[in-house]
Amino acid sequence: MPAALYLLRVDANGHPSFCFVTERLLAMLDLPRELVLVDAATVFQRVHPDDYPAFLALNHQVFVEPRPFLWEGRVVIRSVIRWWRLESLPRALPGGDTLWEGIAIDITDAKEADASRRAGEARFEHLLHFAPVPLGHLDRAHRTRFYNAVFTKTYGYGESDLPDEQRWWELAYPDPADRCQIRQRWDAALAALAAGDSSQMPFTAEVTCKNGARRTVEIHYAVLDDGFLGAFVDVTERRQSQQHEREVQAILRDILNDEPLETIGERIVRAAETAVPDGLCSLLLVDEDSRRLRVLAAPSLPAVFNTAVDGLAIGEGQGACGTAAVRGERVISEDIRVDPAWAAYREVAARAGLRTCWSEPVLAKDGEVLATFALYARALRTPSAWEIERITGAASLAGLAIERARGREDLARRTACEEAVRDISRMFLTLSEPGFDAAIDTALTRIGSCLGAHRCYLFQMAEGGTTMTCTHEWCAPGARPQRDELRDLAVDRYPWLPEIAHSRQAAWVTQDDIGQLSPEEQTLIRDGEIQSMLAIPMFGTGPMRGILGLDDVQVRKRWSDFEQSLLRLVADMISAAMVRHELQQALRAQAYQDALTGLPNRRAFDERLRLEILRARRYHHVFSLLLLDIDRFKTINDVRGHDVGDQALRALARILGGRVREADGLARWGGEEFSLLLPQTNAEGARCFAEQLRVAVAAARIPGVGRLTVSLGIAQFTPHDTVETLFRRVDQALYAAKDQGRNRCVLG
Repeated sequence: MPAALYLLRVDANGHPSFCFVTERLLAMLDLPRELVLVDAATVFQRVHPDDYPAFLALNHQVFVEPRPFLWEGRVVIRSVIRWWRLESLPRALPGGDTLWEGIAIDITDAKEADASRRAGEARFEHLLHFAPVPLGHLDRAHRTRFYNAVFTKTYGYGESDLPDEQRWWELAYPDPADRCQIRQRWDAALAALAAGDSSQMPFTAEVTCKNGARRTVEIHYAVLDDGFLGAFVDVTERRQSQQHEREVQAILRDILNDEPLETIGERIVRAAETAVPDGLCSLLLVDEDSRRLRVLAAPSLPAVFNTAVDGLAIGEGQGACGTAAVRGERVISEDIRVDPAWAAYREVAARAGLRTCWSEPVLAKDGEVLATFALYARALRTPSAWEIERITGAASLAGLAIERARGREDLARRTACEEAVRDISRMFLTLSEPGFDAAIDTALTRIGSCLGAHRCYLFQMAEGGTTMTCTHEWCAPGARPQRDELRDLAVDRYPWLPEIAHSRQAAWVTQDDIGQLSPEEQTLIRDGEIQSMLAIPMFGTGPMRGILGLDDVQVRKRWSDFEQSLLRLVADMISAAMVRHELQQALRAQAYQDALTGLPNRRAFDERLRLEILRARRYHHVFSLLLLDIDRFKTINDVRGHDVGDQALRALARILGGRVREADGLARWGGEEFSLLLPQTNAEGARCFAEQLRVAVAAARIPGVGRLTVSLGIAQFTPHDTVETLFRRVDQALYAAKDQGRNRCVLG
């Protein structure tokens, strides 16, 4: 799901310009960064000509009256049409400009997935054509959509014979009186069904076939979104065939109703066992990750046997099922005791009393092996053509159920992942500075969970790019955390890191690659019990700033394009959020830091002082305040120049900073004045410390100045003090120190 982030600034006149775009957006646009940042029109011109007027009108509306922006439409990149969705939120800026923080998502895959879903429904209808029961499908106007091959084989009528429902009534019930009576029963049954009474369904009646034969038929009726589906079950030969057909119908309904695959699998197995009374059946599902066979349903086989074959390897010599799965064709073991394919499982088969096995691969439409359907017998024998037909039909039903379940699971997974990405995008777009680390943790949790990983983590490169540290990590239950062990790792010990930094491509490593890794990499893989790892490089405005990674500790999997693109999208989001976070921190530093000395400024000190007053009142603590002023500083500026004066201020900041405690609050108050907050310090302690500072300053030699002296005012906080009264007292003490000759400390 390719996507990217951008920042678009629209001035008060409605003129747009991009001020930030990710590498992903540039790749999606196939445009250079310089062109995008200079001319926003080049981006807008990528919109498909048919969609451009509506796109332009929507932009004009939201630029005039800013509100959340959402657009879906087509773009043209190198003559290729793609579908995009744009989402952005406006933020007012000083001066009337508006900053749009947005995300561009390539939804072409989703559009194609929707088309694929419709194609899947067509394939599903195609499968219904070849279902082992007679089926007929009418549209809402009761015109024929299809009658499947089994219907034609059983009753002789084809679609050309039955253009609509009325013709069915005329041919199936040629006697007018009989037709009228049955039609009344049918209408009554439908009315009862609509009222919630299904006791008259399935509807049973005798019909006349095309060759004149009469058959007793049970009609199962279902209302679909696009019409009506009828299953015309021939119950003339009841016994096993009747039971088998009822089971198949039930299975088809379960498939249509999206019942759990385990439930459908057991019904398929039991239906086959009913058709072949001396048979014991199993349905083994291919595990897509481990490429082994897992027991989905085998209710009649002994538990000891099921346990032994659960996790059966796919390959030659792995019993009839493992062999059928690797070959993609039916395998018949007429005597398990002598068949070489059963060498590893002969003993457990003997304990289960099994002598013969026929295994049929369950195939997808593209030929992929989805499962194996096997029938075991306790006596030596070969399958009849009728039994082979039953097994093949069961395998077809199983394939239909598995493909539908896979499609449903894949759709649910993709939907969950897309929702997670949207949530993560919204979270970062509306993020406040204090919640930055928590937001990254949330993003790792959401993306790691929806992709089924066992770890999701963020490594950040140190300045210079020589080392990296794991700063954030999410672990699934049972996975061992590694963050505390992964600090200050030397980048040159991991050769694939410079490669992905240069190529900007994803990298994955599995246990199969461990022999090609460096010793440090091998240790990392072994200690983390990692079977497969995916790493996405992260970039801001310069070199690679980190990696976003996933670990699987159970399966040596190959990460799909969807998983890679999803992780890359989140990596871009986090990178953009980190850039914005750093900008916010820089802005905060400008607001709360003195540019000359690097000390906190007056605003920062005021906030610290107010908090200290609240804390002192609540916990009955004591603290003191010092105000320090350089003696005759104006003379230094006037005689030696302001550059020397600035140098003196920086030197004094270093002297004071080297002597205060970590808990103390030192700040440049303004001009040549410095303020110092001393928590847990009474007046006498503050006076002693102030005297030490005064002596240290007087003893220091300042380049370009020589020696300096300072005067200090001291005040201890009292419960009745406010910020204003406390500063008034300390300021008066400072003036007293000046009046008494300077270079001294006075307690106020």
